[in-house]
Amino acid sequence: MAENDQRTHRIGRERIKYLTDGQPDQNKIRSICRAISTECNYTRVDFNVRDNGTTEFFVRGADDKMELALRLIHLRLKGRDGGQPPPEVVPLTVENIRRHNRNLTERRQFVCGACPKIWFKKVFSYKPVSRCAQCHVRYDPIPRGSEFGHGYYRCGHCGNEFTGRATAGVPAPCFVCGRMCLPLRIGPKPERNRPQGGGRHACEMCDNGRIRPCPSFNQFPVVSQRHESTGSTVSTFLTQASELSIDFVKGQETVDETLPM
Repeated sequence: MAENDQRTHRIGRERIKYLTDGQPDQNKIRSICRAISTECNYTRVDFNVRDNGTTEFFVRGADDKMELALRLIHLRLKGRDGGQPPPEVVPLTVENIRRHNRNLTERRQFVCGACPKIWFKKVFSYKPVSRCAQCHVRYDPIPRGSEFGHGYYRCGHCGNEFTGRATAGVPAPCFVCGRMCLPLRIGPKPERNRPQGGGRHACEMCDNGRIRPCPSFNQFPVVSQRHESTGSTVSTFLTQASELSIDFVKGQETVDETLPM
C-alpha cells in the first residue's frame, strides 16, 4: 500500500469517551493520538472535530500499522458500548480459557513396560508427557500408528457402527455385512450406551477369529520412551487431567475410570 494512503475513523459525540462541556476534549484526544502514533512506529494520526461534535481520525502509514492504530483509537477513545474490544478479541472468561486449553490438548496413549501399565491421558500438544502412577517415571506417548485399546468403527459399506478391541492400522470385519473396517479412533473403554459389536472379537491379526486368543490381546507392541526433559518449565504451571488408566493383570483389564471417547 502506498505511503500516502489514508484510513478514516469517525466517532460520534455521544460515544466519545472524553468530553468538556459536552464537546470532545481536544487536548486529551491530541495526547492520546500522539501516544498511539508512537506505539504504532510513528504512524501519523490526525483528527478533526466537526461542528456537530463528530470526531474524525485520519491515519497514514503502513497497512498493518494503520490497522493497529485504528483499533487503539477504538479502544481508548470510545465510551459506553464502544469501549468493548474488537470482535475478534475473545473475552477473558473461565469458559473461554477452558475452551482455549481444550484446543491445545490431545488424548495420547502411554505404555509403561516396567509395571506394566497402559493409560490414556489428555496432554498438551506441545509437551505430551505423562507420569506413570505406579513407578513415577515420566514418559513420552507411543506413536499414533501404534496405539491399541478399544476402537470405534463405522462401516463405509452398510453404515453399521460398532466398538471392539482394536489396533491402529489393523482392520476388523463389520458384524453386519462382513466388510473389513479400520478403526476411526482408538481410546479407553467406551460407555455402556455406546454401540457394541454384537459378536466375538475378530480382526486381521487373529485371522478373523481363527486364532484364539488374538495376538493383540494383552500384548505390548510398543512401549513409551522415558521422557528426556529439555529444561522447559511451562508445563509446571499447567494442569493435565488424566482421563483413563488401564491395568493389564493376568490377562484381564481392570478399568479404574471410564469416560467418553
